[in-house]
Amino acid sequence: MPSKSREIRKLAASLYGDMPDAGSVDSILLNAINKHRRFQQNLFTILNKTSRMFRYNNLPYTLPAVALERMLQWEGAATIASVSATPNGYGISFDVEIAKQFSAPIYAFSLNMADAPDPYNEPYKVVITNPGFKPPIGEERTINKDCVVIRNDTYMQGIKSMIEYYAAMLTEGEISLRSTLVTLRNQVVFIAKTEPQKKNIEAYIRGIESGEYVSILAPDLGMPLQIDRPTGSSNAVELAVNGIQAIRAMLLNELGINESLSLKREYVSAQEIETGADMLMPLIDDMYECRKRGVEQINAMFGTNITVEKDSAWALKDRSVQLAVEEKEAEVEQLEEGDEDVALESNTSERGTEQSESVYDD
Repeated sequence: MPSKSREIRKLAASLYGDMPDAGSVDSILLNAINKHRRFQQNLFTILNKTSRMFRYNNLPYTLPAVALERMLQWEGAATIASVSATPNGYGISFDVEIAKQFSAPIYAFSLNMADAPDPYNEPYKVVITNPGFKPPIGEERTINKDCVVIRNDTYMQGIKSMIEYYAAMLTEGEISLRSTLVTLRNQVVFIAKTEPQKKNIEAYIRGIESGEYVSILAPDLGMPLQIDRPTGSSNAVELAVNGIQAIRAMLLNELGINESLSLKREYVSAQEIETGADMLMPLIDDMYECRKRGVEQINAMFGTNITVEKDSAWALKDRSVQLAVEEKEAEVEQLEEGDEDVALESNTSERGTEQSESVYDD
C-alpha cells in the first residue's frame, strides 16, 4: 500500500509536474535559483495575503468568497447571475448538501462584454459562459436586469499586473541576495599550478570545513603558494536585503498598509510616517466601495443579505485611522473651547475696564 507522503507527491506531480524531492538540500537550492519557480512562489504568496483584504458575510454557498475574490482581483470584475443548470460537480469550495438545496443558485462568472455599449461606452449586456455545468452555459444577459456586474475597482483593472510586477522584482532581489551570499565564500582564492599543489589545497579546505586545525607544508607544494583576494563591496548583503525590504514596503503601501520606505527607520519621524499614511488608502477604499455597491445590487436583485467589510490588517488600519480622526476632532474641540474661554475672559475684562473708566470720569 503506497504511503501517504508518496500519494501527496504523486498528486503534486499531477498538478504541477515532476518536482524534485522537497526534503533534499539540492532541491531547495534548485528552487532558490530557479527564477520561474521563485516568481510563482512570490506571486501566490502575495495573492494569499490579498485574499484576506475583505470579509463577506451571508454569502450563498454557491458563491464562495475565495472564488469571488480570485476573480475580482485577477480579472478586475465578475458577473453574478442565477442559473438553473446543474454543475458537473461540487469542488472543495462548496458545501454540497446545502448547495443542492438551491433551485436556481447564483454563481460568479468571468466578465465577457457583449458588443453593444451604453452611452458611456460601458457594457450593458454580457455573455456568461462556463463549461462546468450540464449542459455548458452560454447565455447573453442584461446588466441590472438579470445579472449584476461587481467591480474590483472603478476601471476594472484588478491588481494582477501590480502583483506580477512586485513578484518579479522580489524574485530578482532574492536571486541577487543568494548570489551575493555565495560570492562571500570567495574571500580567498588559492591558485594551484601543479596537481600535488591542488591536492594539498583541497585537503586543507576539507580540513577547515570539518573544523580541524590544518596547515600546508611549503615543501609539499613544490613552489610558492599564490593567493588571490577578490575585491567586492563589503556591504553587498546589506544592500541586497535593504532592496528586498524596500520592494516589499512599496507593495504594502500600494495595498494600503503603511510601511516606511526608509532603510534607516530610526531617522523617520512620526510626522513623516503619519504624512505618508495619508496617501495609502485611496486604492483599498476604491476596492471596498466597488464591492459594497456590487453587494447592494446583488441583494436587491436576488433577495440575499450579503455584507462586506475590510478584514485582517486592512480592518486594523481602518480602525486606527478612525481613532486618529476622532483624536484630532477632540483636540480641535478643546482648542475651540479654549478660544471661547479666552474670548469670554477678554470681554469680561474689557467691560470691567470700561466701568472703571466711567467711574473716574464721574
